[in-house]
Amino acid sequence: RSMSDPYTQRKGKGMLILHMPGMGKTITGVGCIGAIDAAAVPFGRDEKHLILVPTSLFTPWKRTAEKWFDCTSNFSDEEKARRGDGILYAKRWQDLTEEAIENAKIVITTPTAVRQAYKTFMFLQKSKYWTSGKVTGKRHERTKHEWLPKRGKPVHPFFRYLRTWRGGLPAFATVVADEVPTYCNPTTALGMVVQECCENAIYVVALSGKPGRARPKQMAHLCRTACWKPTEYHAVRNWNRKRFSNGTAVSRETVLGF
Repeated sequence: RSMSDPYTQRKGKGMLILHMPGMGKTITGVGCIGAIDAAAVPFGRDEKHLILVPTSLFTPWKRTAEKWFDCTSNFSDEEKARRGDGILYAKRWQDLTEEAIENAKIVITTPTAVRQAYKTFMFLQKSKYWTSGKVTGKRHERTKHEWLPKRGKPVHPFFRYLRTWRGGLPAFATVVADEVPTYCNPTTALGMVVQECCENAIYVVALSGKPGRARPKQMAHLCRTACWKPTEYHAVRNWNRKRFSNGTAVSRETVLGF
């Protein structure tokens, strides 16, 4: 639907693939990368694709990539000698080096590795502040969490491919995130960096076999991380419905609309 828009303005186009386990989510993600690279990326642009997978699924994804991806067909002999097979398997954050990412067409890594790369140049500062109740006027102590850059530390090479941090580098054309519910909570450092990866990419393909199994707000986190439209589904309050005076229930209207 976004093909008529300029390529750089298609940021945050998300798709959710919610299949039961064993129904082919992995190969669908592979097909999405192939289709986007062949049809959506403008001719002549050498765009990169990112695949985020939990550590437990890293080896199966590596086997799948070795079987289905061919990133060398358009490489010259000189590029083949420099870039190898064009796929970077980065299970640790130390593997996400500037040279390795530059030579890769597809980057396969874990959310944990991305989080650790983020912490190399950012730190979490906790500060105390007080609020007063509107009715009683009673004061309450609160904690504010804020991520700040470390003094003298350069931005990690991986984050230069995100539009928030980039210095002349194009954003990832595709982010394929497998088993998103396990790391989509934006209140955690893991969910925050994954959401930043997705929001700054052109296209997002989120895969899940068991969505919303924990609590209703997990669906809101899932929709937000996957850049799924409409944005009303990103709000936690829309998935909850007040029941009586001491609890909440799932909003049936939101579920049916979804």
